[in-house]
Amino acid sequence: MAVVLSCVAGPDRGFATVLSPGTHTIGRAGTIELRDPTVSRIHATIRLDARGVRLAYPDLPWRRLPVDRKRVRLRFGDTTMTIQHLRPGRFTSAFDAQVMMRVGAPALICLAMIPMALSGPAWRWAMVALPGFMALAGWLSLRQSRRSTRRGRLLPVAPEDVLIHVLLGERGSDERVVPRCLTSDVLWESGEAWSILGPDTQGHAMWLAGWLAATHRRETLGVASPWINTADDDSDIVVTFLPHDAALTPSPGQVVVTYGGPLPWAVPIPMRRRARLPQGTKRWISALADALMQDEAAASLPTRTALGDILELTTPAVRRRWDATTLGSTLAIPIGSDEDGTAILDLAAEGPHALVAGTTGSGKSELLTTWLLALAATFSPATLTFLLVDFKGGAAFGPLARLPHTIGVLTDLDMSDTIRALTSLTAQLKRREEIFVRYGVRSLSEYSVLDDADKPDLPRILVVIDEFQALASDAPDVLDQFVRLATQGRSLGVHLIAATQRPAGAVTPAMRANMPLRLCLRVTTPADSSDVLDSPAAAELPAIPGRLIAAGHATRTLQCAWAGPLTEVEALVSDLSAQWAIRGGGHVSVPWAPTLPARVTLEQCDGAWGRADEPELLRHTSFTPTSRHLMVIGGAESGRSTTARLAAHQLSAAGEHVVFVTSQDIAWPGIDTVALHDIHLSRILVEAAQSEPSRLLIVIDDLHHWRAALDDALGPGTGNDYVERLTRCAARFIAVGDTSLATARFAAAFPERLVLAGLDAVNLSVCGVPNRMSPGPGAGRAFHIPTGRAIQLALPEDPVPLRAARQPRFRSLPTGTPNAPAGFAGWSLPAAAPWAPRITTSVLIIGPAGSGRTTAAHTLAAICRQQGRRAQVIDNASAMDERLMAPVDCDDVLIVASDPATVTYAAAGPLAALKTSSSLLLLNPQRMTRVAGMSFPIPGWVYAQCPAMNHPGRGVWIDGYGATIIQLASRISSGDPRLPKRPAC
Repeated sequence: MAVVLSCVAGPDRGFATVLSPGTHTIGRAGTIELRDPTVSRIHATIRLDARGVRLAYPDLPWRRLPVDRKRVRLRFGDTTMTIQHLRPGRFTSAFDAQVMMRVGAPALICLAMIPMALSGPAWRWAMVALPGFMALAGWLSLRQSRRSTRRGRLLPVAPEDVLIHVLLGERGSDERVVPRCLTSDVLWESGEAWSILGPDTQGHAMWLAGWLAATHRRETLGVASPWINTADDDSDIVVTFLPHDAALTPSPGQVVVTYGGPLPWAVPIPMRRRARLPQGTKRWISALADALMQDEAAASLPTRTALGDILELTTPAVRRRWDATTLGSTLAIPIGSDEDGTAILDLAAEGPHALVAGTTGSGKSELLTTWLLALAATFSPATLTFLLVDFKGGAAFGPLARLPHTIGVLTDLDMSDTIRALTSLTAQLKRREEIFVRYGVRSLSEYSVLDDADKPDLPRILVVIDEFQALASDAPDVLDQFVRLATQGRSLGVHLIAATQRPAGAVTPAMRANMPLRLCLRVTTPADSSDVLDSPAAAELPAIPGRLIAAGHATRTLQCAWAGPLTEVEALVSDLSAQWAIRGGGHVSVPWAPTLPARVTLEQCDGAWGRADEPELLRHTSFTPTSRHLMVIGGAESGRSTTARLAAHQLSAAGEHVVFVTSQDIAWPGIDTVALHDIHLSRILVEAAQSEPSRLLIVIDDLHHWRAALDDALGPGTGNDYVERLTRCAARFIAVGDTSLATARFAAAFPERLVLAGLDAVNLSVCGVPNRMSPGPGAGRAFHIPTGRAIQLALPEDPVPLRAARQPRFRSLPTGTPNAPAGFAGWSLPAAAPWAPRITTSVLIIGPAGSGRTTAAHTLAAICRQQGRRAQVIDNASAMDERLMAPVDCDDVLIVASDPATVTYAAAGPLAALKTSSSLLLLNPQRMTRVAGMSFPIPGWVYAQCPAMNHPGRGVWIDGYGATIIQLASRISSGDPRLPKRPAC
């Protein structure tokens, strides 16, 4: 089925075109040009694809046209057009409505009445016979009226239908026919002279000339007219159209048709009753002449040629050709058929690079498949290799990726591999240049004839890019690199074939200058053809897959060979692979280093952090960060936390003092581990880094969570402030987190970054990764900034620090209130070392319910007893508690426990006096409001919302020496800490 757009009214009446898949514009400057002055330059856009036919006017949405059900009429200015589905044979179908009316209908009636006659009286047979006689009479009348004019009644009359008749390939009758508007007196016999009379006789004559040319083969009937000519010496009869004032009587083998006025020797052309000759227009006759010319040119070529018919593909033949070819051989192979027989295409001689274009359905992919298979069956992988680049997802080359010649398939799904291959190919060219200089040759041809068994093998490299227009749109710099690579590799054995569906605007001047061999299949617009061939000829090619125009040493029209269905292609690929394996060829060496392994171990890295890919040097090297600070950014399951562990391990192995802030529940000898949400220990760590500049090496995992926890606990902006302090004071700072780190205000302090996997294109760009680059999939695979190299980090499951265990400087407090060592009440930050208070006179313990207030009081009393002092414990004291008024010996210690509200509102009385003279113990201070009027100032960070403080016995001890964060034990090692109450004095 073909979708046909035809003009039925307006200045372009009679014009028609077969729509090819794709998008077309309609207007005075559109790809479908209309000459109506009332039509805009781009009046409408029409699209044919898998979703059907759709139409859109400027600034309006698409609407679907139901052409599969009916003919659709469209109005553009003063022009009326129709669009419809037509099948080949639509106008030359043998079906005739008169046969149905004269023969079919009476015969059906006769058959239907036979059962009625069989069951009734004999007179009913007369009723059966009547329609039978009618069917017989109709058949006889149609049979007797069958003449040369018979077929002419089936042929189209309207100018647009005549043009469609030719566009669908239905031209060419072997007998002379007459249009149905003329009587049977017209026979187109030698010596006939007819005259067209009436108004606008030239338009009628133009139509008749076009109709005769469209419906006859030139051998049967030729037309000679001022508008169209199909006559030649082989024509049996020539119909000549002449104006009446220049007309001559017909000569033998000629029919003369005059127009413009009567002549005494010319008979007015006989018309059927109520019929008239249609009118032709100049645009219609011009389009018809072009279509006939294309049809004649295409008729001399076969519509399909099998690859096996022009190239022997048997195993012995392939082996002979592989044995006969050398490194310096040309790349001549049979590609199809032309006017002289088998068409030979030599990429090395006519190129060395080629440009291929063709619209959807023109056979572009089949051309590439045939070309590559013919090359593979002629040249062994030792002399020719393929690098396939497919920017349509990777499926275009199909089984060709399994050819022994194929060294790689690059797709638009991973631009990093494509850029890596480009970089490696550039390095390979430099290597070949050095080899050529060393051997004193200038080209691969000269190198191939050297008699030196030790010279390196340098096979030709053929780079094939399918859909380079997409590459030019998405990555123009990458396409420029391919073209530059081809330019540099002209004499080094590197060849390029670039193919596209839409060449308009994508073919750069550099490509035109470096790709002298150009193959253009059918394209949709003359502009596409001109971009490739500098001629609109390819836009006029017939809709035959594989039909193309090749412009190399000469311009010629070819019919590309067909490699066969997919099963045959796969069988040929398997056969070539098997032959290469039998010869012991193995894998063809690729012109680049192998990709990084998916996993490396610390033992394989020799003390480094991982392996780095250096495609410009065709090697892998060890990787270790060199900057003072390093930022590691990654998504989920990218190995981000394991990278943080790796950093802590490698820094510790170098003998440095490493502090590891993490949410992981780990404890390593030789590394100080700080819980991620321990706000107070983090604060102490930052203060220590400031007091000891350039001494601490700090690794923080999930830095984004650490910043957020600091902001929640200590106020907005605290997290960024702490990070900036560490970048100024820490000896080394490894920050690990998500993409929010890349946009933070401290990001400039991290010139060296590792971007891990798990990020989309937007986040990669935010992190500083260049467009179209990515780390690649897999845990531990990273993109290194600023070098731009791919890194595979070592990801050990459980790294063990290499330096000996030492007393940690920073360690989170224990949980679960275990027993404390003898003489100590608990543990204190920053090192979680055993802690004992300096108790002088009295202690005021403040804490909410459930904070371990009572246990803390008795624990401190037990410490006093171990120190040789007596302690009086008063629990749940109130503001005017009588127990506080009892006299206390000067050597005794008063330990009072109360809740925050009672202490806060105690403005007078013994409890208020105790507030101004006692050491303080605030348990779970984040759960209480600020307590005023104390003997010692309480820092603001004490009330920070720190999750690590939500444990019984966890609090802040405040005395004259400052504030200390502690964890009290429930018991101490010697004796029972719970003392009996001291009797009142």
